[in-house]
Amino acid sequence: MTPATGQARGDEFRAEAMPERYAFDVTNVAVLEGVYPAQRASQLSGVPVSTVHYWARTNLVVPSISPVREKFWSFADLLALRVVSWLRHAKRHEDQAFLRSTMPDVRIALSDLASRGRQLFDVDENGIRRCVLLASPSGQIAIADRGTLRASGSPQLLAPLDILAEYRVELDSVGPDLVVPRPHLRIVPGKLAGEPHLQGSRIATSVISGLSREGYSQPQIAALYPQADREAIAEAIEFEGSLAA
Repeated sequence: MTPATGQARGDEFRAEAMPERYAFDVTNVAVLEGVYPAQRASQLSGVPVSTVHYWARTNLVVPSISPVREKFWSFADLLALRVVSWLRHAKRHEDQAFLRSTMPDVRIALSDLASRGRQLFDVDENGIRRCVLLASPSGQIAIADRGTLRASGSPQLLAPLDILAEYRVELDSVGPDLVVPRPHLRIVPGKLAGEPHLQGSRIATSVISGLSREGYSQPQIAALYPQADREAIAEAIEFEGSLAA
């Protein structure tokens, strides 16, 4: 995939600000952040493609690589899509039901973060990116600031969302783990424009899946890529099939 030429945001995933597992030396910001068309952004974020387009049109989550035709979303945009989706859905935590947040409340929270120069994500001591927006059972939104809550509200606040982990809000809407989607597969924003790939290689899962759809058997694919782990080949085919389902 060729990176788009649009203006990239670049703040969230510059090398010096990234957790250790993303700390590699890449100067091309577009490649560093990942480059995804709408369908791929939807598949990896777990947000329906119609919603991805709608939020772009309404300036809620604007694709930061290229906001005009053809639109391209960054890796950080995938996380933003998950955050907004999470807030907009009802959820449960420790047997407590949490109502979905209203769209006006979501917009106010995002605007508040932007006005304070804050990002949607914080990195904890384990290098895990977590959402800084918390939700109360009534759907109200509070902002976590260095482990404390700046906003007042219910004491029963939902734990921060691990936005890199597998994301599920509906039975038919699942976003994969955005670091290790399968045991032998990886996603690295600065590698292959952020495309899922076979661990230790530059072989995109979409390439393996494409060969499988064309009728190549797994042994034939393995013969084409002798350096590839056969388990990784099987996982790539299954993984891409799950995204297309």
